[in-house]
Amino acid sequence: GSQLVYAVRSVLSGNSRVLAFDRTGTSPVWISEELEGFIPGTPQMGTGGTHVYFTRNTQNDAIFTVLEIIGNTPSIYYTKSLSELEDEGAIIPENAVSRQWGPVGIAHTPSLGGNYAGGSSNFNDFVSFAHLANLATSEDANDDYGYYYGFQLPGREIDLPELLVFGDVTWGTATRPIFSADGQKMFYGGSRQQIRGWVGKRFQSGADVRISPLRTGSNPSLSTFSISPDETKIFFATARTRFYAGNASPNPPEGEIEDRILWQSVSLQDVVEVGSHVSPFGDRVYFITRNGRVHSADTEDGDIKWRFDTLQTVTADFSISADGSALYFVTQSGQLWKLNLPR
Repeated sequence: GSQLVYAVRSVLSGNSRVLAFDRTGTSPVWISEELEGFIPGTPQMGTGGTHVYFTRNTQNDAIFTVLEIIGNTPSIYYTKSLSELEDEGAIIPENAVSRQWGPVGIAHTPSLGGNYAGGSSNFNDFVSFAHLANLATSEDANDDYGYYYGFQLPGREIDLPELLVFGDVTWGTATRPIFSADGQKMFYGGSRQQIRGWVGKRFQSGADVRISPLRTGSNPSLSTFSISPDETKIFFATARTRFYAGNASPNPPEGEIEDRILWQSVSLQDVVEVGSHVSPFGDRVYFITRNGRVHSADTEDGDIKWRFDTLQTVTADFSISADGSALYFVTQSGQLWKLNLPR
């Protein structure tokens, strides 16, 4: 899109605001009102720049929020909280160990409509999120019992917006889900380093792809992952200093689940918390480690082609231009960077 959207948190109040910049990055195009709670991950801007989607977590509740943008003026369009869902009987409190929600992922204008029962006639942006994982050293998978959710703006004017509860799960997440270009496939990074994919099923059904590179306790990956343009490979990091490519096809290879790993890079100096992006050409995958080192790797074998050191801490999601010529990211000190990419 033409704008970059970020969330900032006040060190005094603990509350958040959402800011939008144009790609010059000189000053915000708009700033939301102060919103109660902390926004995990990066807010997601919808098609046309008219809506922004995110979750926020307060001390005692979790709130899904949609902003509507009219004339560079944001206002709250829709909210739904965890406590409201419990009061309505949509979820069972005992099945939601985590009282917080993870970041929102978005599928822009799914070509076949929303990939869930009743969604095929709705071509609006589809968003999804799950409960935030309990980031601890516990080996108990039950620590991350929760739910995952879906939302689309109403397809007809007479319909009201509704947050959909897809089902209860035995995992939590720290990152947003990602989608195929047509919005019909969805991938979540979950507890125990596992990636779960819906590549041949409706989203409210169980995942039919699982990739499990390394068991490192109950924690999920801290970084958002990416998918190749032909949707056969998925690229991700673990909570350790490793970066992987996995087989994202619906038919698993013969052998154990670890056989889905295509390659791994182990020469990193820090963990990857900010995810990855694949070039539009499909030949390079870019990722940034926490210490601010940008990496460019060959998507076929993981060979590192070049590195660039910002010498600053980077923990927020980043983006790539549509033509693959530049990366945009924010450092922990609040600087917005544009890095021109060599070809």
